Amino acid sequence: MIDFSRLKSIIINNKSFLLTTHVNPDADAIGSEIAFYLLLKALGKTVYIINYSSTPYNLEFLDSGKNIEKYDPKKHDPIFNSVDVLAAIDFNNSNRMVKMAKSFIKASTVKMCIDHHQESEHFADYFFTDTSYCATGQIIYELIKKTGIISLNYNIAYPIYAAIMTDTG
Repeated sequence: MIDFSRLKSIIINNKSFLLTTHVNPDADAIGSEIAFYLLLKALGKTVYIINYSSTPYNLEFLDSGKNIEKYDPKKHDPIFNSVDVLAAIDFNNSNRMVKMAKSFIKASTVKMCIDHHQESEHFADYFFTDTSYCATGQIIYELIKKTGIISLNYNIAYPIYAAIMTDTG
């Protein structure tokens, strides 16, 4: 069971976030990142999305603002220690970050994982995971609905829908 009030508290009490997802991301990964990014931006947070892999061509429509950056160690490694929170979205094992894992794990900042997969590795400080959710996008949706942290709007609902729809068929 996910403690949504704890997740809300981490969001409210921090100012800057770096979001990332697994190598070769699918629509749940990209959709969840974008929805979480938009949630954080609505709260006035500084947010980076840095992924090891490029966004697949067929999912670029989810990132219409071109907010997702492809990992470049020289450019992005300093950001890992400059933000308040690192968020692993839609994966629960650090090896899914490939070469980014070292920077993520070494960072001396708060680390959290938001995910719906089984067999979690303990590489973060906080885990907001539950295998009863069909997709990580559903967790983001439930965070919004259960806590009222922001109002759900079309721009956030759209990537959540893509995340849930593609993970469930």
